[in-house]
Amino acid sequence: REDGRLLGTMMGIVCYDLTGHCHPFMVVENVVTDQAARGRGVARALMAHLEEIARSQHCTCMMLCSGSERTGAHEMYRKLGFSDTITKGFKKMLEE
Repeated sequence: REDGRLLGTMMGIVCYDLTGHCHPFMVVENVVTDQAARGRGVARALMAHLEEIARSQHCTCMMLCSGSERTGAHEMYRKLGFSDTITKGFKKMLEE
């Protein structure tokens, strides 16, 4: 927050793997930075905080999905140490 205005938000979910050595991992969702605050390090600071939480929970990795059109966000993720993967994501929308 800055002057009472929300600049950015994101969510990190610690998941407990049931395969292999059963090490937890973090899924990052809902990464949003106010347009006026982009380029000021808001997302970097929030992601750093999530990484601290992931490390404290002994997560083996952090992962996220991003829309293919969000090329600016993809560049930011790469700068933060995330790598593009060769996995394919799937999504099924459910009606309420």
